[in-house]
Amino acid sequence: MMQIATLPLSSIVPGINPRTFFDPEEMQELAESIRANGLMQPIVVRPRQDGYQIIAGERRWRAMQAIQASEIAAVVKDVTDEEAEVLALVENVNRADMSPTEEAVAANKLLMRLRDRAEVAVHLGWPISKLDKRLALMQCVPAVREALDQRKIKLGHAELLAVLPADKQEVGLQMVMERDMSVADVKRSFVALSQKLAEAIFDQADCLSCQHNSGLQSALFAENIGDGACTNSACFHTKTNEHLERIRTQLAREVNRVEFLEHGEDKIIPIKLVQEGSKGIGYAQMTACKGCASFGATVSKLPGKLGTVEKSICFDASCHADKVSAYQKYLLDVQQQASKAATAPGTASVVTKGASASSGSKTAVAAPAPSVKPGEFRSSIKEYADKQLRKIAAGAIGRNPEKGAEILLWLITTGAGSHIPGTSKVLDAVSKVTGTKLNARPTLADAGAALTQQPDMVTRGLAATAGYTLMESAISLTLVKQVITYLNVDLKTQWKISTEFLDLLTKAELEAFATQHGLKEAIGEEAYKKVFNNKKDDVIKGLMAFADTHFAGKLHDALCC
Repeated sequence: MMQIATLPLSSIVPGINPRTFFDPEEMQELAESIRANGLMQPIVVRPRQDGYQIIAGERRWRAMQAIQASEIAAVVKDVTDEEAEVLALVENVNRADMSPTEEAVAANKLLMRLRDRAEVAVHLGWPISKLDKRLALMQCVPAVREALDQRKIKLGHAELLAVLPADKQEVGLQMVMERDMSVADVKRSFVALSQKLAEAIFDQADCLSCQHNSGLQSALFAENIGDGACTNSACFHTKTNEHLERIRTQLAREVNRVEFLEHGEDKIIPIKLVQEGSKGIGYAQMTACKGCASFGATVSKLPGKLGTVEKSICFDASCHADKVSAYQKYLLDVQQQASKAATAPGTASVVTKGASASSGSKTAVAAPAPSVKPGEFRSSIKEYADKQLRKIAAGAIGRNPEKGAEILLWLITTGAGSHIPGTSKVLDAVSKVTGTKLNARPTLADAGAALTQQPDMVTRGLAATAGYTLMESAISLTLVKQVITYLNVDLKTQWKISTEFLDLLTKAELEAFATQHGLKEAIGEEAYKKVFNNKKDDVIKGLMAFADTHFAGKLHDALCC
């Protein structure tokens, strides 16, 4: 139902209006136009219980109030709340003097009502492209939309600000307004601050549909910074650092130490390990170094080399210098002996490992090869070795009870007596040996009676119990190793490789262990490569296949006494 009527201004109140800003100058011009020419178009209202509510035409109603008119021409439509809101949106959006952000808010509200972009575009009389551009402006925070509504910034400013993260938009808006920056100035600034997606080292699948991908913005807005850039530097850096951490985590299973290279870092001195040349350390030492805690890799965080990995790195400059010096001296000795041998009649050239002299000739003595040392082990390996040696020592004491009293006396004289186990263990040991149940804190008479039954067994049992407990945790590893030596424990029969042990090692340490014990020579180079050209878990499975054969009776250096 619709009718045209002349209504008292006092009976009309504002309704739902997508227009939020009424420019004072424009309102003054409208009021003067109506005063001179009269109202050219009625407003649209709907009836309410106590009067009427504006659907469209609030500016005209305000202008009539400004010229102190008492009545206004109006089209009266009897519609529901939802219909009134849709009509208000459509009526106002179709007027040319709405700001782009007011159009955006109106279009977004209409989309919430109708749930279909095509239907919204039809209602507004817009092409889908314009609807998408206006909806994209909803990415602007309220402060930016308000600034555009109030004509404090231009549409180009808002379009550029829309691509920034919400927490950066207000900062950008303040900078634009304080410095009175042109759209071109803002664009140049954003280009300089954006991140080039072509330089990203992380997976960009999520970036394809991200609102901060400049490629999406260039398809929507006239003002944009072009394709191939990310305007959310915080997200870009977070993804970069997460990717670098994934690289580091993966490398940590392969090598023993991983460090990031960054500007201003003066504590890390990475040295590339090489086998030959003036900085070479030789094949044997190169292999042994793979078992050292200072053997590893670097991951670059430097511009232009972001994510670049360098392997076969030594982080112990002093040790590296010693190894280079030893190998270079060895090469010099070989060269000097070869030179002497060449001038000595009937003497063949100096031979090194793997070479042989012709039969019937004298052979010069080869230069002694430099000693090969793996260096310091990582803490996890040392902790494992500590537990294993204590366990082996404790077991040896249990198998040699006749030595218990000697070990107990020795431990007391070395200052470890304070760690002798508590009352409950001692009582249990005595009760087990004598068959007499002793109560806690027995009298001297009870203890003496128990000891007189089997004094040797009691003394040995007590000593073994005390020694066993001390071996488990209390005394230093040096003393533990002395016990192992004293009891003539053959570590090669007491320990064997296990998945638990191998899992502690990196791939580099696994290779060092396998090479040290001649696995390559035993199974052949092709079979050896087949074992190690896999992920760490598969390498461990491959090595465990030789646990009871090739590796039987072989120790890791960390366990050697």
